[in-house]
Amino acid sequence: MAPKSLLALFLVGFANSLLTNQEPACDVGWLRLFSSCYYFEENRMTFAKAEANCLAKGGKLFVPETAIEWKEVVKRAGVDYWSWVGMKRDGLYMPRWRGNGGVNVAELDWLVNPGSLAANGWTSATQCLAHYNSGFSQYSFFYYCEMAYNSICKKRAAISSGGTPELLIDTDDLLTK
Repeated sequence: MAPKSLLALFLVGFANSLLTNQEPACDVGWLRLFSSCYYFEENRMTFAKAEANCLAKGGKLFVPETAIEWKEVVKRAGVDYWSWVGMKRDGLYMPRWRGNGGVNVAELDWLVNPGSLAANGWTSATQCLAHYNSGFSQYSFFYYCEMAYNSICKKRAAISSGGTPELLIDTDDLLTK
């Protein structure tokens, strides 16, 4: 087999492997990390409006599944401002992640660490968790839920429903050059 034929077969095989091993995609404006998509909302809003905004975008307020995911996502949040994440106190109970899962709270980067929830702002009036990113340091703290902050949304990445795109290569053209 001629070297050009081998090259053509290799290129076609490589192109097909790229098409069949596609990673799930994220919508425009969303960042793909791990197996999820993240949206960093810069319009400041209350915690309740941030939750509704994430739902309208097809996601939920960010609830990390691991400490690694937490660190990688929050470091990409807007610098020098706070971002709502998916933890809130409901009723008389301890604060909890909104939705399934959620990393152990001991693994978060608290302002007072190690410290209690109360040392990190949790009171009967400050029940929603926000994360601050200065670019040099980061911390989590409980704030009044009616404060207007940025927010981080999360949703699963999805394979597009448009099907696998076709790649057209004229192998005869490769063989004759």
